[in-house]
Amino acid sequence: MPMKRIFIALFILLLGAVFVAMIAANLQTHKSEKKQTVTQKENVTGETVTFTVTEGAHKKWTINAKKAVYYTDNSGATLKDIEGTFFSDEGKPVMAFLAPDGKYVTKDHQVTLTGGVQAHTLKDAPQSLPDQGGETNADAVSLKAPKMSWSSRSNIVTAEGGVDMSHGASGKSQADRCRFTLDLSSISLDGHVKTAMSL
Repeated sequence: MPMKRIFIALFILLLGAVFVAMIAANLQTHKSEKKQTVTQKENVTGETVTFTVTEGAHKKWTINAKKAVYYTDNSGATLKDIEGTFFSDEGKPVMAFLAPDGKYVTKDHQVTLTGGVQAHTLKDAPQSLPDQGGETNADAVSLKAPKMSWSSRSNIVTAEGGVDMSHGASGKSQADRCRFTLDLSSISLDGHVKTAMSL
């Protein structure tokens, strides 16, 4: 009789060990599935997003996008319906811009605007382009280009793909590219430059 009890006890112990091993294996599989789900998460979308880059106490530029889709690796985002402003070294708004599409890359705060970019200098810091009710100087500079890009590594903005530029009432220029500093202290045109001056 004691031998029968020992045999039953061993059988129950063995059965319990098999049961515990099965539960552990099931939990391990569940953890793996959970990890896989986390790594395959979808892009995150934000509505009305603002990006601002500052240097010291002053803003260098700001971007407002009605929609941003962030990359899963947090390296940046694609942007839609963009408006923004460039600032002088003193922190005063000097130029407003808008574009239908763009990309923001976190590294070096790289920005590329596409789809038809419009930009215009500002008077007394209104944060809008003339067709949105902003005032402009008589010497205002405005430009249109298919693409405009810059980063925080440099204070140079490059507009390219065929640039149309107006210099207030004094004339108009066309070029393949236009490069200018954020504070507009330097503007250069290159590639098939054509200029028509008004007297």
